[in-house]
Amino acid sequence: MCGKLCFSIIVICLAESAVLGNPLSCHSDNRSFYLYTGTKTPYSYVYNNTGGTMTLTNCEPTQVWMLIRHGTRYPGESIIAQILNLTHIRDYIITNNVFETCASRYEKMDLKNWKPELVPGKGKYLAIQGEKDLASLAERIRAKLPMLFDWNVNKSFKFRSTATQRTIASMRSFVERAFNISSKKILPMINDTSLHMIELMHIQQNITVQHIPLLKEASSNTSIKFEVVPIVNDTLLKLYDNCTSWKSRGINKEVKAFINGPEMAKVLADVSQRLGLLNISKENIFLFYDACRFERTLHLNKPSPWCYVFTDDEMRVLEYEEDLFYYYNSGPGEQINSQLGCYLIRDMVDHFTKLEVNGDEPKGVFYFTHSQMMTLFLTAMGVAQNPVPLTATNFRDMDYRNWRISQLVPFAANFAAVFHRCNSSDAAFKVTFYLNENPLTIEGCKNGVCDWVQLKKKLGAIAANCNMEVCKKKL
Repeated sequence: MCGKLCFSIIVICLAESAVLGNPLSCHSDNRSFYLYTGTKTPYSYVYNNTGGTMTLTNCEPTQVWMLIRHGTRYPGESIIAQILNLTHIRDYIITNNVFETCASRYEKMDLKNWKPELVPGKGKYLAIQGEKDLASLAERIRAKLPMLFDWNVNKSFKFRSTATQRTIASMRSFVERAFNISSKKILPMINDTSLHMIELMHIQQNITVQHIPLLKEASSNTSIKFEVVPIVNDTLLKLYDNCTSWKSRGINKEVKAFINGPEMAKVLADVSQRLGLLNISKENIFLFYDACRFERTLHLNKPSPWCYVFTDDEMRVLEYEEDLFYYYNSGPGEQINSQLGCYLIRDMVDHFTKLEVNGDEPKGVFYFTHSQMMTLFLTAMGVAQNPVPLTATNFRDMDYRNWRISQLVPFAANFAAVFHRCNSSDAAFKVTFYLNENPLTIEGCKNGVCDWVQLKKKLGAIAANCNMEVCKKKL
């Protein structure tokens, strides 16, 4: 019975609006839409594109530690099926133009000619754009930290991914561009393996790349270690999936209240009137929004007609709903979230501590994960703290909120920490942080540069309190 009926929409001419004289508001023909769409925001809308370096004056970078979200992916199978069925809704909008609705304007906007380009069977797979996201990121990181990637010395790198196609493929794309290694050589054992089996496999691989210079200089080796940890055993990059108390919480009451509140009700009413539809559901609104933002991020140079369904103000309401969800699901809104994020802090501190005593450490540590682990970690680090909590009732006061998921965890979001050995009187070791390639200031650090001795005390105190017992408590 799905298909036309699964949308639960009653198509109707806007006779009531015409009789009552209600003003009909159509979206402007201006194609410059609100850019930020939460976790489905394209990375190109967010990252720092000014070039530059990630190296401090009078210092030598000795390691970069990075946490990276997978690149642009396809929707899940359920959303793909629903978007494919949007052709029925599209036809209703175009043909039911008896009264002066906005249908003719949407026809001009190519909604009439819209055809979904999604293919069943690719649910949550990394898209071609996602491969580009990670390849270009690798290229820029290498350019900003050339000393770490220098071919003339022996060195090693560590890569680890969660056991999903999108994170493994993201890791492959990054490595291929950073080291000029064919992606086919990276974890070849999974090429013909089902996704279900990948999620259960603990995979390890070591690759050594030999650099032979043109002149009579000594050759050098680059050793790269890869690891994919099965979800059931992943207590670092998918810890939340193994935390019973975290998973059993359900949707926060503030999120439910906002979805059922006046701002969302106005979005439903205005979009219903604009499209010539009656009794449009919240599920339909979120589906139109998903069609808009997935199409826009999968095809950066091709506008999605479904984005014309909304005004910029309506897009801000939908963005806030997802901000609110993440604020309580994996952000500062609940205490358990910072506790789950501390394990990655401990990992980073452990790596940097070994560098103090010239320990045998890789030049780069790269972890590939998901939006929720990114926000759990950022929360533990104290990033994007809001002085006033986000709630269902203060949307109008939150235009300048720090907690904005579009800016924090778009596709291919990344957090980088660079450890430096310095020749300066103030500190022998310094650390700098970057979020989506933008310099990030951590509390207690001067001008974005942290004295490692002081930073170690601060982060070490957080790391010392990591305790999985919280996952056994009833919240």
